[in-house]
Amino acid sequence: MKNMKGFTISVLAVTLIIVGVAYAAFSQNLTVNGTGTISSTWGPIYISSCSCASTTAKDSAHPSSATCTPTTEGTTTDTTGTITATMISPGDKVTCTFNTVNAGTLHAAVPTFSVSPTSNDYFTVTGGSGTCIKAKSGTTNGTGSFTVSVEYKSGVTAKPASQTITVTPNYKQAASCA
Repeated sequence: MKNMKGFTISVLAVTLIIVGVAYAAFSQNLTVNGTGTISSTWGPIYISSCSCASTTAKDSAHPSSATCTPTTEGTTTDTTGTITATMISPGDKVTCTFNTVNAGTLHAAVPTFSVSPTSNDYFTVTGGSGTCIKAKSGTTNGTGSFTVSVEYKSGVTAKPASQTITVTPNYKQAASCA
C-alpha cells in the first residue's frame, strides 16, 4: 500500500511536469513578418460634361434657363463646374447634371458641395445626394454624375440678372458602387 501511494505521487508529479512543459510550448509568442503592396490609386476625378434643364417653370412660355461649363483639367480631384442661371419667375427651378470621370482605381462619392457665392438674395443652390463614381476598370475610366439645383427664391420681388454660381464637389472615397 505504501508502494502504491509513492507510485501514484510519482505518476502525478511526472504528469504535472509533462502538462507544464506542453503548456509552455504552446504559450510562446508567435511573430509573423511580411510585406504588402497596395496598388490602388486616387483620381484624378474631373467633370467631363454637364447639362441643365428647367424642372419647374411658373411661366411655361418663358421658362427659366441655365447653362453649365465644366473645368476639365483632369489633373486634380477638386475640379469645378460653373452654372449661369437666368430665372424668370419666383419659384422657378433648374437642375444641372454634371457627368464625371474617375481615372483612379478607388470608387469615389460626392457627399457634399462647396458653392460660391455662398449667399445670394435671389437664388437657393442645393446639391443632390452623394452619388457613387465608379473606379477605373482595366483601361476604362469609371463614370458617375451628380446634380445641382438652382431655385429662384419665392419671396423675391425684383427680377435678378443672370447669376453665375461655381460648384465644387468634395469627393470622398466610397466603399463600393452598385
